[in-house]
Formats: sequence, C-alpha cells, structure tokens
Amino acid sequence: MSQEKTISVSRRGAVMEISITRPQVRNALDAACVRALSSAFAEAARDPAIRAVSLTGEGPVFCAGGDLKSIFKNHSPSEVLHFLDIEMRPLIRAIVMLDKPVLAVLNGPAAGAGISLVMATDLVLASEEASFIPAFGKIGAMPDSGALYFLAQRVGMTRAKEIVLLNKTLTAKEATDIGLYNWTVPASELTKEGQKIADQLAAGPTVAHSLAKKALRDAVRMPFDAFMDVEALAMAFLITTEDQKEGLKAFGEKRPPNFQGC
Repeated sequence: MSQEKTISVSRRGAVMEISITRPQVRNALDAACVRALSSAFAEAARDPAIRAVSLTGEGPVFCAGGDLKSIFKNHSPSEVLHFLDIEMRPLIRAIVMLDKPVLAVLNGPAAGAGISLVMATDLVLASEEASFIPAFGKIGAMPDSGALYFLAQRVGMTRAKEIVLLNKTLTAKEATDIGLYNWTVPASELTKEGQKIADQLAAGPTVAHSLAKKALRDAVRMPFDAFMDVEALAMAFLITTEDQKEGLKAFGEKRPPNFQGC
C-alpha cells in the first residue's frame, strides 16, 4: 500500500510553498502530516536560498485541526501528551522560530489545532471563506498547540477569553478586524495576492527580518532596558551586512534596493 502524501512542497524563486494535502479529511493533522510539516520547515531553515515560506491547504478547508480518529485511538492521557509534546510542539516551535518570514495563505476555514498553525505564522492572508473556528469547546476540551498563548498575545486577554469561553467562531472579516488575520481577499484573488506578498517578503533583507522576528519575540518577555540592549547589538551587527550596505547605497541613489539576503 502506498503511503499517503500528506503535504506538498515546491519552490518558486526564493519562496518555499508548503500545502497540506489531505482534503479528504479537511486537511486534518495526523502524526505523519505533522512530521512532514516539521521536516519542511527544518529544510527551509537550513537552506539559505529559501528567504520566505508560504503555508496553505488543498481544497476548501485550510486545516480542520487534529485528526482525532488517528490521534486518540485509546483516549488515554499518554496519547494526548505524546501528540502535543512530541508531534505538535516541535512543529509550532519550528514555525515560530524560523529566521525567515512565514505567510499563511488561508484557502478556507481554520479550526482546532489549525488555528494554532495560523497564529504561529508571521502574516496571514485569508480568503473571505476562511473563518476562524476554535472548535475545542465542542468536544469538551480547551485550545491546545499554543492557541491560548498566541490568542493572548494577538488579541489581549479580554478578547481571548471571549473567543475561548464562548467557543466563538469568527468570520474572516471579524478575524481580520481584531488582528488575527492581516488581510482578507476574495477567493479568486487569494493565490495571486499570496504570491505577491511572499515574493515581497523574499525580496527583503533576510538577516534583518531574522533579527526583527527575534526582537519581537523578546519584546513580550523582556524588561525594557534588557530589550534595548538586544536591539542595539542587533543594529550594530546589521551595519556589517551586505544588505544594509546595499540599502544605504540605494537610499542615497534614490532607487529600490536589491537585497541578496546576506
């Protein structure tokens, strides 16, 4: 029996395009799919030719969350711990910690652990059909895979509690209005606009993007003076990069910069 292909990975210039390819189960995440995604993000981290990543799904749904039939065969605590700690945590961490921009291109609804994937990325472009569905309350669970962590940071404690405790589904527009998504576009424009944004990210100063992402992670957990030390050191390093030299030269010559990612 041939093994199911859970994701597809392709390259378009300096952009790695990842798609979850389990439309028959609404792109639900089983262990094999999570491992494949982790492997793809690890490859993106290793390859200097990749300067941005886009993540989408095949079919009408971005991701319906965890594949419960596959994950919880015995409904035991050990199954839950294994899936969340051994499978999901490394994937979410790989997305968050990737030193390159990650764009989620939501072809449809995100539910359950699918909202964690969305919120782990840096920027979110959503189709008008891409509702935000916590879903966990329907099965007597609480949000997992980092969803509570991300919600508190993205929308604040008051709004996060409203979404979680009322198990509140948001339309794509509502999710955009409160800052969970960055942009909402008609489905017919999603692919073109997603490629445009991903290309813009890939053409940017890669080292500066990396340090900016790290600084933003630090900003929510460090005292002000400690953060300013990190910021100053990062800026001192960036002045030595070829991209900043090119940026300063282009500024002086009144032309767009041609960054090389180094």
